[in-house]
Amino acid sequence: MNTSLVGDGEAPMASPGPSSACTGGPATSAVALAPDAKAQSAFLARIANVAEVLPSDVTLITANGSRHELHRFVLAARSPFFQKMFASGMREGSSGEVHLADVD
Repeated sequence: MNTSLVGDGEAPMASPGPSSACTGGPATSAVALAPDAKAQSAFLARIANVAEVLPSDVTLITANGSRHELHRFVLAARSPFFQKMFASGMREGSSGEVHLADVD
């Protein structure tokens, strides 16, 4: 994998490996993107805007019973714990409720 610096102090950006379009099969490696700060900021603003418009699809229920309506996409993108929970077929993925017994 070839890496190069994208800008001053930014993380390296990997060049893409073979993709399904090139090889006729599934992609064999992930591509890490390191957009410039302006593009990243615009993307995050768009995600926040979409999250406000679309209805939430999961409810976090804490130990004290408080309920927090959220988006599973955002949780999964920010946390490997939630990504695995929603992608693995656990009941929380299909029920739409996640009980967090250790969180008040």
